[in-house]
Amino acid sequence: MSFIKDLNESRQKEKDFEARLQEIGYVTTNTQVNDYFPYYDVTAYNPLKDRTTTFEVKYDKVSVKTGNVGVELYKCISGDTIQPSGLSLTTAEYHTYIFPNDNKFYIVPTEALK
Repeated sequence: MSFIKDLNESRQKEKDFEARLQEIGYVTTNTQVNDYFPYYDVTAYNPLKDRTTTFEVKYDKVSVKTGNVGVELYKCISGDTIQPSGLSLTTAEYHTYIFPNDNKFYIVPTEALK
């Protein structure tokens, strides 16, 4: 797998999640159009409650092989240099996990993962 292909698949899954939220009445915005926004991926505004919720969306393809869910904390930027990412930086209220061959969205409060 190439990074670009994986990135495109992940972005498509974010769009699928947004479409589902829109089907049930939310107004969504995807922050990833800004290329780098590490705090959350999707905002969902509920007009009935006048409330906005934030989501980090993760497409976990490796879970099919490992039987485990990956939780990103850091990323390697070069050699031994790492920087915080994922759960270490997010301000999202919820993490949404999407798995291959599964049409469901698994939504977990971010605080439960921390």
